[in-house]
Amino acid sequence: MRAFHTLTLLVATVAAQYTRLQRRAENDSSAFDWYSLVPSDDIFWTPCFGSFKCARLNAPLDYNVPNGTQIQLALQLFPAPDQENRAGTIFINPGGPGDSATSFLLADVDKLSSLFGPTFDILAFDPRGVGATTPRVYCFDSPEHADAFGQHQNLVLRDGDGSIPRARAQKEVIGSLCKDKVGDAAQFMDTEHVATDMLHLLSKIGQEKLLYWGISYGTVLGQYFASLFPEKIERMVLDGIADGEEWQAGNIVPWIADADKIMAAFFANCAAAGSSKCAIAEATAEEVEARLERILTAVENDPIPIPQSLTGPYVYTSDNTALLIISSLYAPLAAFPVLAETLRALETRNLTFLAQQGYISSDVGQQPWQQSSSAQFAIECSDFPQLDGSLNAAIATVRNATAVSKWLGPIWSILPIACGAWPIQAKDRYTGSVSSTSDTPILGISNLYDAVTPLSGARAVSQRFGGMQLLEHNTVGHTAFLSLSTCVADAVQTYFTSGQLPREGTVCEPDELPLLGPRTQTE
Repeated sequence: MRAFHTLTLLVATVAAQYTRLQRRAENDSSAFDWYSLVPSDDIFWTPCFGSFKCARLNAPLDYNVPNGTQIQLALQLFPAPDQENRAGTIFINPGGPGDSATSFLLADVDKLSSLFGPTFDILAFDPRGVGATTPRVYCFDSPEHADAFGQHQNLVLRDGDGSIPRARAQKEVIGSLCKDKVGDAAQFMDTEHVATDMLHLLSKIGQEKLLYWGISYGTVLGQYFASLFPEKIERMVLDGIADGEEWQAGNIVPWIADADKIMAAFFANCAAAGSSKCAIAEATAEEVEARLERILTAVENDPIPIPQSLTGPYVYTSDNTALLIISSLYAPLAAFPVLAETLRALETRNLTFLAQQGYISSDVGQQPWQQSSSAQFAIECSDFPQLDGSLNAAIATVRNATAVSKWLGPIWSILPIACGAWPIQAKDRYTGSVSSTSDTPILGISNLYDAVTPLSGARAVSQRFGGMQLLEHNTVGHTAFLSLSTCVADAVQTYFTSGQLPREGTVCEPDELPLLGPRTQTE
């Protein structure tokens, strides 16, 4: 789950490490024209991106009317390196919701192929409304209009400063635009339809049962598929497990309960690492936290003018610092060192450092499938019940979320507020049980502290799916994939290859600790 999926302000210092592969994939994908592929009722693969194959497949917009309006699913396949011993095709979903699976595969194919082993094809498809799948949930007249609107969005919400009513009104604008631009197709963006698309894809590739790997929101998609089609599962790995029942109820604020524990790990690890590894190190965790608070206050009271940056003139405010911290909660291994370095630059008002960053994203000049969309809201708001869209409800949401997590609450609260303002209801929202028992038990993976998909939720999910085995990863951050250890990687590959699950109660130790380095050097 990424509450900042649609951010227009880039926290570039973190993005330089956390999303460098994603940006590289987007740059590469501009050289291939997805829309040059003719959609068809069967899959006809075309070589693309060097060693990949791409296709566009027709699927019913409404499976109750199979011969009616069709959507066009964008498919990207990485063939198994060992075709002689090919064992099947693994479907992947990187979460969001609204993240492009095709861009994700292009960026992380080496890591994924190593994780799954050489005998599996890897299939990415962009879900409804996302990426190169059409129709897209793109709600502006042009990228220029999207940029102009995005520069004024409130992303960090605080009670009493006017940001809550402004954000609520901004989401009403987006909802109205999407209703006009996307039309009836927006009623069919829900997760049940995406799960049924996977069943459709299975039949088209000639595979009897599903091999699936999903992270973050991708675990919700996996739970929905397992609930709807339990007999069609061969292997399923869910990493960074979102509670499907709470998702179905629109009750996602409790998910951030462990976010502040990750910040506590930053303070503790920074103190332990010292100034050679953490730029704002102090003798104790408490002193590191106090130093950070002083930096935040200074930036809030005196924003930093940056006459030149990679994206032009900019004024760095306390909102940027809040977004920087929030980003670091997702990927501490990559982001904690950059967070500390940036905080030090803010403390000293180091314009040389700050000018070397970029702060504003833009869709201008991007291919349509690379442009930001509102698919995140179209998907989750279709899955949620109708939420209270009143200003009082929005204020209560921000207060509640901020009470749950001081650091993440001010931005996480935008999700239920956006759905309160979303005017489009799913044609047939799934309200059935999010539980099942499949022939092959599911492998679940959860970090000890995850910013948005807590271990407590993973444990609850494991009780609803018969035989599901939960592997705990003794580290912090969102999903084990972003801090992948040898122990977790071995468990995933063994499971996909043989179906063998880790022993009950297994806890994997990380290979590396944020700021501290390889674990064997810190024990």
